[in-house]
Amino acid sequence: MSNDNSLDLHYVHQSFQRSLKENDDVVIEAYIDGYNELVKFLNLIGTVFSFVSSDVKSKIKVMEKHKEGENAVHYESFKKMMKFEKETSLHEKSGFVSGSRTMLRLHRGLGLYKNIIKIV
Repeated sequence: MSNDNSLDLHYVHQSFQRSLKENDDVVIEAYIDGYNELVKFLNLIGTVFSFVSSDVKSKIKVMEKHKEGENAVHYESFKKMMKFEKETSLHEKSGFVSGSRTMLRLHRGLGLYKNIIKIV
């Protein structure tokens, strides 16, 4: 990740490439690295997108919490995470913030950011 507030698209690309795993799986840490860099982009395009930036940051924090928690081993990849949350019925637990649902929401936004970057 670049140290300043400027966007490093090469780093974004590298992070998402590193996140791709065999068998259609995704490494969560590398994926989050790419999103941390994209937050800089959202901050650069102005206050109009500050709510989006804030939302992305909160989702990143959710995933970082899962990756640092007692079940961190289950949050290394998308498939491991989904299997764990399904087998333990965590999605039904009151107050639990699903990593699977959080990553789905992050991923849905990726197409939007891609289109905005093309325009800019």
